[in-house]
Amino acid sequence: MRIAQQFLLTVLAASLSLAQPSQKAAPPPSFSLAASVADLVRAPSELLLDIAMTSISDRGVPLGVAFGPPPWKTFLLDVRDSAGKPVSETPFLRQERLPATSGGPAVTLGPGATSHTVLVLNSLYDLSQPGEYTVQVGRLDEASGTTVKSSPVVLRVPPPGQIALASKPAFSVAVAALCASVQTGWRIPVEIAVTNVSPQPIRLAVWRGHTPYHELREAEEFGSGIEIHRQGADVRLTPHGQAVRRGEELPDGAFALVSIQPGAVWKERRAIGGFSGISVPGSYTIQVSLIDPASGLPVKSNPISVTVTDPDQSASARSESRPPFIVTLRAEEEPHDASGNVRRFPVLLCMTNISGRQIALDNYITKDRIEVWDSRGEPVPITKDGRFIRTSFDGGAAGGANPIRPGDSLCGDLNLGPLYDLSKPGVYSAQVARADELDMPPGQSLAGAPLVRSNVIPLVVGGATPNREK
Repeated sequence: MRIAQQFLLTVLAASLSLAQPSQKAAPPPSFSLAASVADLVRAPSELLLDIAMTSISDRGVPLGVAFGPPPWKTFLLDVRDSAGKPVSETPFLRQERLPATSGGPAVTLGPGATSHTVLVLNSLYDLSQPGEYTVQVGRLDEASGTTVKSSPVVLRVPPPGQIALASKPAFSVAVAALCASVQTGWRIPVEIAVTNVSPQPIRLAVWRGHTPYHELREAEEFGSGIEIHRQGADVRLTPHGQAVRRGEELPDGAFALVSIQPGAVWKERRAIGGFSGISVPGSYTIQVSLIDPASGLPVKSNPISVTVTDPDQSASARSESRPPFIVTLRAEEEPHDASGNVRRFPVLLCMTNISGRQIALDNYITKDRIEVWDSRGEPVPITKDGRFIRTSFDGGAAGGANPIRPGDSLCGDLNLGPLYDLSKPGVYSAQVARADELDMPPGQSLAGAPLVRSNVIPLVVGGATPNREK
């Protein structure tokens, strides 16, 4: 009888189990996350976290909206000290917890694509104490309704004080002054060159600043590793620079990751004065320091000296501060423009106001003196469209329509492909010059006006681009 009862209970239990609705399996995540802190060439003052988000969905993954909140706000961070305790947030992060407005078209990560978001960790969390910290990143996956998490990574903060230099770094860094002196109230323009001397590619974190209204500040000095001294002592930071160092503010902008291939050189121009106080006349020593990812130790550039002159000095001394703007050029990666048209060799051309006053500029392509040459230094043949631009430049007239405040930039896209014959494989170089027309009467011909030249960028045809932003 007991056996029969037991058999009946077993059958009844099995029937009830089959009658229960089956639990639906959670859908797989639509993306994966990977965090990294150790493989970036960066400034010592910024502790960076690279978040790689890869779409593993065949429909793409929504990233947010253009001109919306900073991308890092879409991630969840868990930062803990060596004892496993959560690390305190900075005043800036506590303030940024407030709801943020957003707008613009939706941005989607295509199937199989990867986006990189670089966070300045020490602007978000109090990492002032030396030691080891553990960082894990998460993000809500709208498709599956789950939170996708990265593997934890370890960040090591060295103790303060003198740190030994890297003995065999993967790169070298050099800095050059674009002028011998500037007037008080002006910014100091410099050019930084990073050369990969290792057999492997390296990744350089490059700051792309902008205003709160998304107007570019292409030459902003933040995140560049610039160190400046006067009479052997560190210069005092500007109020904005002090607020950034205290963790109360973070400049508007984001870090881009530039891949530098073995033997390649990356050059960029910066304007010093938005964060470092250079208002006192005198001689300033400038050096650049970047962290070698292999050793975690700094690599120093050569030191240079630039004089800040008193406005009451002679006209000859003040004239060395001319021109009041610098020109920067960098390659862009987008193969298409906003209308879906193919873009061949697109570059971003920016003019940054380094003076202490507002100036008027414009970004008409007819004012651009574009030069492209091959690996032998020979000029590249100009196309019909290119000849039209060159002719228009010679007959251009002075007069700018866009007021540019000190430190701000006026930028525009330039497509070099239709202007020059770049059909043959090889390595080319490009540079753009602008006439210094600020002291010229409106309408006067620009022919014969002094030129302000940009940095030189490489263009590679028939192979991988040496310097690529991710």
